[in-house]
Amino acid sequence: MAAPVLVFGVGTEHTNDRSGRMLAMDELDAARLRFPVGEEIVGTVSRVPWGPGRTGIFINLGDGTEGFVDVLSLPYDAASWPTVGTVLRLQVLQHRPGQVRLWSLDAQWRSDREWIATEAWDRTKATYAVGDRA
Repeated sequence: MAAPVLVFGVGTEHTNDRSGRMLAMDELDAARLRFPVGEEIVGTVSRVPWGPGRTGIFINLGDGTEGFVDVLSLPYDAASWPTVGTVLRLQVLQHRPGQVRLWSLDAQWRSDREWIATEAWDRTKATYAVGDRA
């Protein structure tokens, strides 16, 4: 199932999951409750729609819910990206309209860019609680 896309209506917001099905905001709220920020979860790479090295990857979280791992959170070398079917340990970073943003807990699937090194991420997690402002 495709990741939901936000569609604006007059005075209301709904999402369209690209199959034409409209989702009420309470379904999005349910996804947020199911995947709270900071939660550690398991998901399977379901799509790399624009190819490795571009935009990011979609993760099947079950029950038709997809998460997203941004290109900047993945290894710089696109040949090192996980492929469709790879099972990942993930952490929920953020909720955006129709989307659960994720970060890989497996170092091999994380960015090797200097600004987001594994050690820095681990220090940040140990220093700040979910919801803290840094």
